[in-house]
Amino acid sequence: MEDKMYLTAGELSDMLGISKQTVLYYDRIGLFSPAGRDEKGYRYYTIPQVDELDTVLSFRNMGVPLGELRDYLREKSPQRCLDLLGEHLGRIDTELQRLSTIRKKVSGKIRQVETALAITDHNAVRFEEREELPYLYQPCDATDQRRFMVSFLALCEQRKHYQIDFYNPICRLVELSDLKAGNFSQISFLGAPVQKPDPGEKLLYQPAGIYASTYQCGSYGDTAETYRRLLGKIDEMGYEVCGRAYESDVLSILTNPDGDYTIHIAVQVKRREPA
Repeated sequence: MEDKMYLTAGELSDMLGISKQTVLYYDRIGLFSPAGRDEKGYRYYTIPQVDELDTVLSFRNMGVPLGELRDYLREKSPQRCLDLLGEHLGRIDTELQRLSTIRKKVSGKIRQVETALAITDHNAVRFEEREELPYLYQPCDATDQRRFMVSFLALCEQRKHYQIDFYNPICRLVELSDLKAGNFSQISFLGAPVQKPDPGEKLLYQPAGIYASTYQCGSYGDTAETYRRLLGKIDEMGYEVCGRAYESDVLSILTNPDGDYTIHIAVQVKRREPA
């Protein structure tokens, strides 16, 4: 062998930005072997092998398992290369979908926390027009803890199907009759807004119209006082309740150091008819 016509394991590893131990390990497992050895047993590699190892590293960076890669290198062909790349492209697409779902969850949580931090007056009551909005929903009995949990878990599964868990919070819906009777803790449905429901999906609709909303800070047990404050403001402003209440958590015990909740409560209203 003439000098400069071959590379040592160290020179090869430096050229490709990997450790020398990786080069030696690939030799031991029969994945990538040197062109030969000198009289002292040192490995040497040819210049064309630089490109070969770079290809091996590219496959590894794509996550191709060592076993599959070793089998391919033993019987290389354009078609086998195409098949191997096609299989791995499918894995990449699956991983990208998983990461996209995670990103939506994280983005949704960021929006929730940012919304909570932007609240300057939790006691203020806001009136606003809303468009019709479809909800996934499950009937709920808040007086039975077991049945409540069954409904909650069923709705969680629906949200996973649409990949909106952590993206759209679960809402607690209180019927108009219970609002008028002062039964503010009587949750009739659990729901989650959904933008593009599947055809045939069973939905509950939040009607278009005017909604009065405010925030509750504390535990769920404190909502009665918040409802009385909200209803008082509705009456004071010349409105009357005409539809359900929608409760949703903005901050939960997972993000609030005091262990309390920040809850958004919105109630459908209309202008009160003159007496």
